[in-house]
Amino acid sequence: MIKVLVEEGYQLSLPPELQPLAPIGSQFEVTVDEVGRIILTPESQIRSILLETFGMWSGRDDLPTDGVEFVSDVRQGRRLDELGVTPIETD
Repeated sequence: MIKVLVEEGYQLSLPPELQPLAPIGSQFEVTVDEVGRIILTPESQIRSILLETFGMWSGRDDLPTDGVEFVSDVRQGRRLDELGVTPIETD
């Protein structure tokens, strides 16, 4: 376990072994998990993950372009199923 001191102004100094992981000027998202651990996630990592999935649903004719409309359609289908109603499809 590595211990760090919270300095005035709520600054943390990283131990030498962690400094290569956080070059000066790096930006991080800061979260706290259920047990109180502080988690630093580099924004570059977040952007990289978002870019990997960007556009994966584009060009699909079977999905609405509006996510809210899609979720409403899914919920509507579930409600009809729960009521035992078969929707009438029209083209």
